[in-house]
Amino acid sequence: LSDIFREGEHTNNARIISSRREVLEKNRSNHTLRHSRTTGYVDTAENQMETDISGPLISAQEWDRIKRSCIVGYSELALETQISMSLKKFHEMYIADNAAYSMAWFQRQVIKDENVQCSLWTKEDKAVTTCVSNDMKRKITSLHKRTAKVGPSNVPLERRQQCKITSRGVVLNTTLTMRNIPYGENFVVEDVWIAEAIQLEHQPSCSAEAKLGESIAPQNASTQINLIVRYRVKFTKPTMSMVKKVIIDQSKREVKIWFDQYLEMLDSRTPIISEAQISIDDEQHILARHNVVERTLSNPFGNLLSNAYIITFVLFCSLAIFMLLVFVQNVELKTKMAVLENLLHDLHLENTKIIEKIEKLNFAREE
Repeated sequence: LSDIFREGEHTNNARIISSRREVLEKNRSNHTLRHSRTTGYVDTAENQMETDISGPLISAQEWDRIKRSCIVGYSELALETQISMSLKKFHEMYIADNAAYSMAWFQRQVIKDENVQCSLWTKEDKAVTTCVSNDMKRKITSLHKRTAKVGPSNVPLERRQQCKITSRGVVLNTTLTMRNIPYGENFVVEDVWIAEAIQLEHQPSCSAEAKLGESIAPQNASTQINLIVRYRVKFTKPTMSMVKKVIIDQSKREVKIWFDQYLEMLDSRTPIISEAQISIDDEQHILARHNVVERTLSNPFGNLLSNAYIITFVLFCSLAIFMLLVFVQNVELKTKMAVLENLLHDLHLENTKIIEKIEKLNFAREE
């Protein structure tokens, strides 16, 4: 039975690994066609659209520099999670103009805002002061229903967003402005989203990487991304400290509610990883599992010995519990015996007293 099972595992694993290697080789070939050896891109209409989605190839050091510059001053953490999808898929599902679950969709369907309007992404036409300068921008407006006790029930919201897309990640800056509320012109809420591909340990390199002299992630090579969002309440006008505290506390509560709901939406909408997204690390997991099965079959006595230790431990614990119960019952029995002895002693004393009284009465009668 062991030989038959081992042979079946070998055949099944070999078939799975072979099919997944074919998929990986096909994706690698398509990626090589999309990127040239010198400039990193092939100038065709189809691949130009791919470039607009993936952004330019950058080094790991440049990406780290962008991330560090973006989070300066953003002290509060709003969200941090890992999503099982490629960076391109995340952009298509949540950020792009025609995204199925865009922020406008989220404001309309989940937050229940009214009159939600979202402009298309356009190129920046002037210099800005954020870390995503001269990239893409858009504006989202809506009428938000508030639950706060202070201020009106409906508040006009305006979100101005700027987005930078690279081969290693996406940076999204949002500036939220609220109108028709007390001190609404004194502050804005700013957040920065950083979605980066999680680079796998055995991820292959492409020819463009050699030109840069370091590891550059191929498009869609990673099937997982790390999403982190930080935010801050920025005051644009002088405001009293007491009012600042109220604004900051209320903003924190509403930001937490918003991102808790957004995380629930991400968990419910994240698709299952497709076969084409499986990386080489999956082969390592399959082989590791096969090695464990093979070691188990080749050394059955090891498992028996381990099970014997477990059974012995369980029996020892059971015996200890039984002895403890016996000891407790013995103590209770001794206590009850002592109580009975005291009662018998008291009865004996009472009986002695009664006998003495009877004798005295008989003696008095005889006299």
